Order: sequence, then C-alpha cells, then structure tokens
Amino acid sequence: MSIRIASKVETKELEALLGDMSGAQTMAQLLSLTVQRLSSWPGVALARAWTQAPGDLCSTCALRPSCEDRTRCLHLVASAGRSRSVAGAEWTALNGDHRRIPLGHGKVGRAAQLGKARHLPRLDPASPWVEDADWVRSEGIRGFSAQPVTADQKTVAVLAVFTRMPLSPTALGWLERVAERAGLLAPMLQRLETAEQAAEEFRAELDRLHTDQEGERGYDRIVARSEGMARVTDQIAVAAPIRQEIFIHGEPGTGKELVARAIHKAGPRADRPCRALAAGDITGGESLEDRLAVAKGGTLVVRDAHRLRAGVLDKLLARARELDIRVLALSRNPLPSSQALSVFPIRIPTLGERIEDVPDLTRLFLTQFAHKAGVTAPEVSAAQVSRLARRPWAGNVRELRELLRMAFAVSEPGKRLRLAPPADFAPEEDRLLTADDLRRLETENLRQCLEETGWKVSGAGGAAERLGMRPTTLASRIRALGLVRPRRRPTS
Repeated sequence: MSIRIASKVETKELEALLGDMSGAQTMAQLLSLTVQRLSSWPGVALARAWTQAPGDLCSTCALRPSCEDRTRCLHLVASAGRSRSVAGAEWTALNGDHRRIPLGHGKVGRAAQLGKARHLPRLDPASPWVEDADWVRSEGIRGFSAQPVTADQKTVAVLAVFTRMPLSPTALGWLERVAERAGLLAPMLQRLETAEQAAEEFRAELDRLHTDQEGERGYDRIVARSEGMARVTDQIAVAAPIRQEIFIHGEPGTGKELVARAIHKAGPRADRPCRALAAGDITGGESLEDRLAVAKGGTLVVRDAHRLRAGVLDKLLARARELDIRVLALSRNPLPSSQALSVFPIRIPTLGERIEDVPDLTRLFLTQFAHKAGVTAPEVSAAQVSRLARRPWAGNVRELRELLRMAFAVSEPGKRLRLAPPADFAPEEDRLLTADDLRRLETENLRQCLEETGWKVSGAGGAAERLGMRPTTLASRIRALGLVRPRRRPTS
C-alpha cells in the first residue's frame, strides 16, 4: 500500500510533538523525545539524533579515515526504530559504526557541516549516497532525510529519519518544523544545562558557604532539608552565573540577604565587592552615583526595595547596568515595583513552611554561638526540637536565632539547653531526634495544613502553595506518609 507519510500522520500528532518538545529539560531529553515520537510515525523505520561535540573516540572510530578534523564530530545520542527483516529487533543502541560521524561525511555529516537539510525522498539502493545497500533492500528503506538543528547560526545537532515510504514535500516540511522547534529550544536548554552543572558545584560548596562579616544580620550557611528551601538553593544555582537582576521576596526574618549573598558568592563576581544599601539611603539625586561607586563591577543588595518608588528604582537599575553592577533587590512584598525585577523572582519560605529545617537550624546556631564563645555547644533534646518546630514563628528564622541566643547565654557548656519561656519548653525525655521523629513532625505539619485548606492540594490557597511545595511533590509526600482525607459523615 503506497501511501506517503504526510497523508497518514495526523496534523494533531505533529502539533502534540511540537508542544511536548517545549517541556524538555535538557538537550538529551529533547532529542530522545523527538526521536521516539518520530519513530512511531507511520512508515518510519528508524529515527536518530546526533549532537555536535569534541572528538573523543578517534582511535577506535570506524569512520576515522573520513575524518579530516578530529577536534569535533557528531555524537549519536538517540535512536529508535525496529527491524522488518529480523523479528523483534529494536534499533535503540548507541554503538555501532555510526555512533560518531565526521563533519562532512555522508548525508548526516554534510547536513551538519553546511547547516542545510539533505534529502533522498525516493531512495535508490544503488545511489552513491547509500553506504549499506543490502540493509536498505532488506528493510525496504525508500526515503531518507537529515535535518540540521541550528541555534545562533550554528549546527548543534542533526535529526535523521529512514522511511519505508517515499517522503512527500509535506512530510519533509513537517520534519523541518520539528528541527526548527528543536533549534529554538536549544539555546535555553544549553543555558539550563550549564546552570545545572554550576548547581552541582554550588551544592558541593553550599555547606561551606559563609556570609561576610556583615553576616551578623544573616546566618552562616543555608539549611535546605525542606522542599521549599531546596527549591531556593536550586534557584540560587541558576541565578548565580547569569547577569539578570534578581527579585528576592519573603517575610521579615526569612533570610533574604543570606540568599542574595549566596548568589553573589556562587557567581562570577564572587571576588568583587558585594555591598548592601537600605532603600532609605537611595535617592534619585546626585548621591546615587557615590553610593553605587562602592559596588562597581560587583553586586549591590538593595534592602527593602518595596519602599522605593518605581521611578527611582528604574533609575537605579539603569545606572547600575552602566557601571556593571548586578542588583539583587530584597522585599517583603511579593510583587516588584519595577517590571525589570519581575523576570527572576525568588520567594523565601517562612519558617512555618520549612519546619523540617528547624533541627538543623537549631544545631547550627548553637554551634555558631559556642564557636564564637570558645566553649562546647549545649545539647538539645528531641522533645525541645519538636516543641520548637510546633511553635508559631512570626519573626521566622531571625526569631528562632534570637531565642536560641538567649537560651545559650543561660545554659552551661555541654549540658542540656535551657529554653524559655518554661511553659512552652517543659523538660522532657532527653534524646537525639531520629528519622521517625522527623517523619512524625512532617506528618503532623502536613495534616494540619491539609485540614486548614480543606484538603485542597493545588491551586490558589492550596496546601502546596502554603507549604512552598510543588503540587506533585506534595501529593507524593501525602501518599508516602499514608495521609488519607477523612470521610464526611452522612447528614441525616
């Protein structure tokens, strides 16, 4: 039945593929998804994708004689298809003679080298472009197309399909649209991958990250056991290497300035000045120039940015760019007064939304106080930590730190921590907080939040929003902890 692909593949399948491609998080994921979907189209025998990368297998590469420039070549990263002549054979392996292709070699290599598509819509096994005529005959291959994926006028990948039907102009047009969409997404995905690499390095250094001597206002390192703060550290890793101004918002005492300084220290300006200014110290007059001069080439942290009028803030941002100063604006309001700050917002969760961090924060602060005083830190029991986690913290992490500072001052080194007020912190069993204790704390907190939101997980005012979690993550935790919504009692 000689029906061409274009007449059999529904337009909605193409549109669905183009839409799903936008959800990819990496180039590898994008190309794998594309190849898998293309291989399922009627008449497609094999779909493959190569990315352009430095040469790495030159000594063993089967196509080495055809490679003049061994600095870069095409790397096979995705393959999908099935044999017609060998029952059950799947073409998913990434090895073989074509796992590396020299630029300029064959149709695929030429497409990469010239940045132009190469087609054989009606493939003849006797064509000089066919490397394995026996395979073409046995598998009934009748069409071929190699589409370059181009980003910023450079070929970053090549998509190729082998078909068991002739390729119509419409089908070739669809393949071109797929390659164009991949090219549009490639720069963003490459930036995300670069940011993810930086994130890994950042996470490795996170425990050693300290604020500078102004850090008496902050806390010596970021604690991120909770989902909400783990998301913040991921955002820090993405924000650190870019130039974009960042809008950091959260309630007083949540640690906005600590996050700002973490972004500075994890980025390319780490060895340059990082200065903080309060909104009240910034005006639109001549003094602005002098105040910005101290942060030239570095980072400026603007405290209480919500107090600045939009005009003054816009003028500050414009002048900061001229002086190569990156601005990190801090605010207790969730909406920035300047449109320029709406591109990359970071919300810091309240302490009530990150109770999983209370045990680590408690030990961290007590260790800091003890180190500064040159004594052994007092011990804290599981019961004390449990009560701290259940306490309402209007002042967030700052309030916790100050309460522990006062408790440290009246406690004996190495002995049980003496917490005040006594009604909230009555002595109980003195033991370490176990994984079961943490699980119980998390369960109690989730149950309370779900009850307060009527068991609404997602959407405005839902539990996920209140806890600073992704709805899918929260749903997973609810299942893992065995939380079940109570059945409504029937009304008589």
